[in-house]
Amino acid sequence: GPDHPSLRSPLVGLGATSVALGDYARAIEHLDRAEHLGGQAPLAEDRARAKIALARALWGVGADPERARANMREALDLVADARAREGEALREEATRWLAEHDPAAGGGR
Repeated sequence: GPDHPSLRSPLVGLGATSVALGDYARAIEHLDRAEHLGGQAPLAEDRARAKIALARALWGVGADPERARANMREALDLVADARAREGEALREEATRWLAEHDPAAGGGR
């Protein structure tokens, strides 16, 4: 059905694609829905990817910068000890974004 946890991954994909296309409002719709479906992605990298996309979308619309930062911090926490190439890339992406957008890390808007 429309609320089945198996829809989480496709919704995250739609959200990430919407971010890439600059359609941040649509991305937030997809990513918030994915988050509320209840199913957790089994891999920390998958959860981090969703958090990163949501942070970028929230920042893109300028609606809730603290929520954007919180999601990016959560993503960084998820892959803090990652050793796989994908996890390392996500950690670098989150670290770079926070350095540019988080006043606590020397960034800001």
